[in-house]
Order: sequence, then C-alpha cells, then structure tokens
Amino acid sequence: SMEALSTDISVGQTSSVSFLISNTGTAPIYSPTFSLTVPQPLAVTSNSTYSRSGLTINPGQSVKFNANITNGPKTPEGAYVCTLTVSYYDKFGNTHSSSFPMGIVAFGTIQFVIQDEQIVQNANGVEISGTILNQGTAPAFYAQITANVTGSSNLGSGTAYVGEVDVNTPLPFSITVTHSPIESNMAARVTLSTTYQNDFGQVLTQNLAI
Repeated sequence: SMEALSTDISVGQTSSVSFLISNTGTAPIYSPTFSLTVPQPLAVTSNSTYSRSGLTINPGQSVKFNANITNGPKTPEGAYVCTLTVSYYDKFGNTHSSSFPMGIVAFGTIQFVIQDEQIVQNANGVEISGTILNQGTAPAFYAQITANVTGSSNLGSGTAYVGEVDVNTPLPFSITVTHSPIESNMAARVTLSTTYQNDFGQVLTQNLAI
C-alpha cells in the first residue's frame, strides 16, 4: 500500500514530496525499485527512479520514498495526477509491480515586501505608511495589514485593509496606531504582519520586514 505524506508543491519552485510504501502482504518483497512519473509542466529533478541494493521489505514493514519536483513560474495552480510504481522480486525471483496514482497540488506562492515605508511618531501615536508588493506567483485576497508598536510594553496596534494584492502590483497603505503618552526618550519598535487568503481559501499570515 502507499500513503502520501507530503504532496503540496509551490509554483515556480522545487518542492519535496514523500510517500510511505508498506508491505501489507504475507511475504517479503526484494530489491524494490520506486519510480515516480508526473505530467507536464511538472518535472521530477531527483529520485525519479530509486532503488537500494539488498533492500528487503518484510510483511508489516514500510519504506519512505522522497523525490523533488520542480515547475515553472507560469505553472497553473491545481491538482495533478502522478503515479508511483513499485517494482520488486519475490522469493522465487519473479518480478512484480504495483502502481499507485495520487494527486499532487500546486500552490501559487505569495511573498510580500514593504516598500517606501515611512514611520512618523509623536507623543500620542505612530503613523506607518508605504506600499505592499506581492513578489509571488499568485494573488492574495482579503489582505489586511496589522501594525504593532511595542516599547517596554505593548503600546498599541492598528490595521489597514488593502483587499486583493495582485502579483507585481504595489498598493499603498497607511496605519495609525494611537497610544498613551510616552516619554520622549523611550525607544519603540514597529512590527508589521499581513493576513490574507490564497486561491484555495486558506487563511495565512506573513510577518513583514520594515
């Protein structure tokens, strides 16, 4: 039998996938060879075929198989049907093979950077402004930027809704964080994060460097 352990890959990158192959029969299998085939535009860049001399999988035992899959930045998101084939010998030297189709899901990447940031501080608040840029391969939806201002304690936070952030399309934002009066010589730290949804409706969060 075959269990898919990790089958998510990122568009435009090389990703690792892994599978657990178990001998659920009553006899050992000898010298198994694992072969992974994928459809275009995916490509297996390591371990497309893997074998280990002298390997025996006894009944009830399992072996983990890993491979790397790469694809281009314009690969469409979605599920791709791939096939893992296991060829092996029995104790009489006869050859056998079993094939296991499985789905591999390609996710577009979302990578935010902050540009042209400005931080203006006064006794009662901090205003943070700039533009947010998506350098990934897929758009982000319902994006919201949160700013936190901390000193010796948490001084306050604020949010700005920016909505859909398309690839290579910078969007301006401005956040005002109000807080109680602080001493003029107190050091304060500003951190930003964004919460958004990807094409599959997953809610994700990224910390943003400023």
